[in-house]
Amino acid sequence: MATKQTKASTANEAESSAELKTPAQTEEISSPIVRDVITGQVPTNEFEQPAIQPVQQTPNNEPPALTEPPVLEVVECAVLYDNIYGRHDDIIELPAEQAEAARAAGYVDTHPNAIKAIRGQG
Repeated sequence: MATKQTKASTANEAESSAELKTPAQTEEISSPIVRDVITGQVPTNEFEQPAIQPVQQTPNNEPPALTEPPVLEVVECAVLYDNIYGRHDDIIELPAEQAEAARAAGYVDTHPNAIKAIRGQG
C-alpha cells in the first residue's frame, strides 16, 4: 500500500508544480508586450492615470468668479391640442426658439389674442 500512496503523492506534486509555472516560464514568448502582461510587469507609463491638475486661482488667491447663466427670453404659448407640450387650452411658457419651432409645427399659438381667449379676457 505504501507504494500506491507514494505514486499518488508524486503525481499530485507534479501537477501542483506544473500549475505554478506561467507560460513565460515554460516557453519563449516572442512578443515582449504579451510577456510583460502575462508576468504582470506591464510598464507603468502606458497605463498611468493623468495627473490631477490643481484649480487655477486668481493672483490674490481667490477662486475664479462664477458667471451667470444666459437669460433666455420666455414666450407664453397656448397649446392648440393635446401634444408633447401639454393638453388643449393649457398656457405654457417656452424659450423663444423652442416656442417658434412649436408654433411653426402647429403645436402652439403664440399670439396674445389666443392666450387672452383661453384666460377668458377676450
